Amino acid sequence: MKKNILVTLFIVLVLLLSACEQTTATEPVAGSGTEPPVTGEPVVEASPTASPSPVPQNLLPAKPQNVTFQTPQGRTLQGRYFPASLENAPVVVLIHWIMANQDDWQTVAVWLQNRGQELQGTCSALIPCPWWDSSWFPSVGSRTYAVFTFTLSGCEAADGCSNWTGPVWAEDSNAAILYASQLEGVDPARIVTAGASIGADAAIDSCVWLNAQGGAGHCLGSLAFSPGSYLELSYPVQVTALEAGSVPAWCLFAENDGESAPTCRSASGTAYRLFEYVGNDHGMFLIKPDLTPKASTKTTLEIFLEFLDLTLTP
Repeated sequence: MKKNILVTLFIVLVLLLSACEQTTATEPVAGSGTEPPVTGEPVVEASPTASPSPVPQNLLPAKPQNVTFQTPQGRTLQGRYFPASLENAPVVVLIHWIMANQDDWQTVAVWLQNRGQELQGTCSALIPCPWWDSSWFPSVGSRTYAVFTFTLSGCEAADGCSNWTGPVWAEDSNAAILYASQLEGVDPARIVTAGASIGADAAIDSCVWLNAQGGAGHCLGSLAFSPGSYLELSYPVQVTALEAGSVPAWCLFAENDGESAPTCRSASGTAYRLFEYVGNDHGMFLIKPDLTPKASTKTTLEIFLEFLDLTLTP
């Protein structure tokens, strides 16, 4: 009898030990990463921290590219493309005045391009060129712009344009802004224009023209240094055309400039701004180290940067 009881107890003990070993084998260890989820609750896997998307760099070299392009009327024009350091960059189209060609904008273009090149250039021997002095150019900071310049028909000589051909220059400027909108590495929906004297009128005229085409290219503003309705289109009327699309037009002029002062004063609009200077400086002569408009402490090129910030900053 005692033997049977001992055998029975032994069997029960073996069964208990076996059950304990199975439980220990299947029970997870805290922190081992093998814990089963709690029944009825979803398992949310942690995603790795997303790194910011890299800003696409422009693979085009910084060196300006000399190009040629055609007008619809069959004229071949000389242009120069200054690529920005980033892809899909906004475009600044610069248009020269009657006393020179596209070379007058060379240093300003390199300054806006902002790719580390030394600010230097050449200009006409007939007139002084204070805008070639690199020592007073304001910092562009982290900004970088694609810049396009070109020479109007009949203005290839160092001393500027040989004949006055307003309607032809308007056609040239329209062809140039369209060409600029199609350059490699630029954003055709972010274009602004700037010009001096005849180039000031060409700048706003081509801006209005591009926006009327209904294509991919879009002009977001125009900056005028001494316009005078020189290309047979009224500057105030063109300002009104831009105003319809809330596109800014800014006019810089000297108070005693017989043509530009009344031209700029006669334009108006909520997106229109006037900058009046003392004296009679005209066109590129408004770009000087210490020259500031009335009621302002900003130099002309600082105003230029303010204009670009307003029109081209996303």
